[in-house]
Amino acid sequence: MSLNFGNEELNRIIETKPVGDFYPYNLKEYNHRAVNDYISKAVGSLAMIKNIKYEGDFESYGSGYASCVDVFL
Repeated sequence: MSLNFGNEELNRIIETKPVGDFYPYNLKEYNHRAVNDYISKAVGSLAMIKNIKYEGDFESYGSGYASCVDVFL
């Protein structure tokens, strides 16, 4: 996804609606569970990489789609 937002994307951001070109960021309305599931699966996929240790801190902070989690490798 490009960081060059057009008017439509900017309006959706102002309306606190998701913006993106892949699931779950391409949904019409914000779905907290879908985002959390996506992030959990993305971080969990690190377990398939040999010789890597990771720790995810899922006590997210921020608001809405600006929220984030910390992942330590």
